Amino acid sequence: MKWFQHYTDSYTNLKIQELMADFGLDGYGIWWLCCELVGQQGVSYRISNGKNWKKVVIKVSGLNEDRIDKILNGLARLNLINKKSLQYNTLYIPKMSEYSDDYTNRVRRVSEQGSDNVRQDKRR
Repeated sequence: MKWFQHYTDSYTNLKIQELMADFGLDGYGIWWLCCELVGQQGVSYRISNGKNWKKVVIKVSGLNEDRIDKILNGLARLNLINKKSLQYNTLYIPKMSEYSDDYTNRVRRVSEQGSDNVRQDKRR
């Protein structure tokens, strides 16, 4: 995914407000860092532990693992990330499909059209 929609008033969302009330800007920053990682490195809006996503979150944020775990559990409690997937060390953001970029959606539609899923050359 090249980009995803980020509303300029996302901080007013009630779930985000609760996240910020519980964890301050740490929670808000970790939320968007998770979205960016899933968008960049994930497949089907999820990223497995094989890519060490949690270590990246810890390193980039500068927060300790205990704080990250508390924030991730808060994200799961608020249904911003999938709780069951988190138990298996997979970061899955189901609602991210609503915010994916038009380019990604177009490529998916084109690739699903052919029976062999190979993009067709328009000149043929």
